Amino acid sequence: MMITRHKTTALLNFKFREILKNKTFLVSAAMVPGFVLMYRLLFDDVENMSGIQVFLLNFGVSYAMIMVGMFMSATFLAKDKEKQTLRTWMTSSVSSLEYLVSMIIPFLVLTILMIVMVIGISGMNPEAIDFPVFILVIFLSSLTAIILGMLVGLVSKNQMAASNNSLLFVFIFFLVPTFSDMNQTLERISEFLFTGVVSNMIAGFGEGGLPLAMQDYLVLIGSLVLAIVAFIMVYRKNGFETD
Repeated sequence: MMITRHKTTALLNFKFREILKNKTFLVSAAMVPGFVLMYRLLFDDVENMSGIQVFLLNFGVSYAMIMVGMFMSATFLAKDKEKQTLRTWMTSSVSSLEYLVSMIIPFLVLTILMIVMVIGISGMNPEAIDFPVFILVIFLSSLTAIILGMLVGLVSKNQMAASNNSLLFVFIFFLVPTFSDMNQTLERISEFLFTGVVSNMIAGFGEGGLPLAMQDYLVLIGSLVLAIVAFIMVYRKNGFETD
């Protein structure tokens, strides 16, 4: 697979405009800080309640990765597939890598922007956050979420099917870690999810900066590798691979 800067730049500009003009995306993106703000207003004196700050940050970060990163990338790739845009590009001078980069980068950038907004709204003290670790974990987790979303979009017949198929991933990767502290079974499952690692990291910040374990980093890297391998296999099986 080859990649050229001018084609990739043109595709990136096109994708950014397409995404930012999409009403469904705008609503979904607005829901991320909107829900965090709504939940914050429900509690009094959030600044002195570290447990609530941790919950708000964890909720917002996970929601951003799943809704903006995974869910929307699934529907957008399914739309390209449904409208034959994907196959048209693959049979033109656009390489597979150029198309994939143009899909991943916009959602990665927008997901991270949503997370930055959530940090401010949650009331979490920035000094409590180990930003080098936070950035690394968020980058790997968001990238994994986006690739999984694209995988869902690739195996779905249309946008509606992609939305429906994404619900299972929403349940697993968002709801399980969010409510893992209420159930031991969910807590054990969460330890092997990349969003569970995010949840553990944020909980550690609330407890004075507890470091992540080696297992957490292995889960992050393993999840990303598995997502990439699965996507490549399905991508080639569907005949979209070009030189």
